[in-house]
Amino acid sequence: MSGEAADAKHEGQHAPEGAGRSWLALIRPSVLAVAAMLVSLAFSSTWPPANQLLLHRSVDLLVLVMYFWEFARHRPSFFEFSGISLTSAGFLFLVFKGAWLMPVVIMVMAVLWLLLTWVAQQWPLQRGLTMAALFWVILRLTMMALRMGGHLGPEDPWPRAVDLGFLALLSVIALTSSRAWHGRRFAVPVPGQFQAGFFSAPLVVAVMLKLWPWGHPLSGAAQGWVDAGFALLAAVTAWSARRWTWGGLRWMPPALLIMPVNQVALGLYAKVSSNTLVPLLHQLSGLLVFCLAFLWASLVWAELWRNERSPATP
Repeated sequence: MSGEAADAKHEGQHAPEGAGRSWLALIRPSVLAVAAMLVSLAFSSTWPPANQLLLHRSVDLLVLVMYFWEFARHRPSFFEFSGISLTSAGFLFLVFKGAWLMPVVIMVMAVLWLLLTWVAQQWPLQRGLTMAALFWVILRLTMMALRMGGHLGPEDPWPRAVDLGFLALLSVIALTSSRAWHGRRFAVPVPGQFQAGFFSAPLVVAVMLKLWPWGHPLSGAAQGWVDAGFALLAAVTAWSARRWTWGGLRWMPPALLIMPVNQVALGLYAKVSSNTLVPLLHQLSGLLVFCLAFLWASLVWAELWRNERSPATP
């Protein structure tokens, strides 16, 4: 009881300060990068290529800021920085020249190095995630190089799939840099842990399938049924989490309940409205639902993994 009282006292002391900084906390490189990616993906078909290029490079710059901040805080190494710089330059040069085998080998070795170094040096979560985001920036530049070289056409799904993965990673970075995450106020009760994992995985898969740019898009009626089915799945998932401890993230269950319904409503309205803004809002709503579903699954799986590593003692 003394520990709980101390926690309550600590939260009470910092509550006014946190309330005063609630809006200021949103002005972080990770949040700005997520917002820029949302705008870029939602308006990709309407904005000029020059504006798109400027927005993408702005996101890359924000990722560099996040990486260098964590790099300077946690064991900065000249060999790490120089090795990443030289390897990235060589990787992009080989891609521009049309070589395929060596870039694949370099990519596999880079991922293995990241995982092994992360575990061996016990990096903090933000340190590893920002490094992964830096690697993802190089992957996005690779997609751009393949498009410029004519190896990927406008209808190829891979660049958008890479952008969606990048958006998901940036969303996780934004969440894990928030006060709600560091406060460890989120908790899934033991009786509901299996149910939480059971619903979170198909939720993300359903969103990925809905947003994936298939070569033959679904008809209007089929897409409506898909949206309605996803809204039902999201509602069941949100209802199953009503007994969880959310703390500062208490907005997530209502958002997961409302936003898919809003997505269905926007989709229906877009079919009968001549306003060109409605389809754009429909796309933006779908991307927001994607981020929310991925964050939901990340929270659940992180909590299950944490409980697995440190089970509660009787």
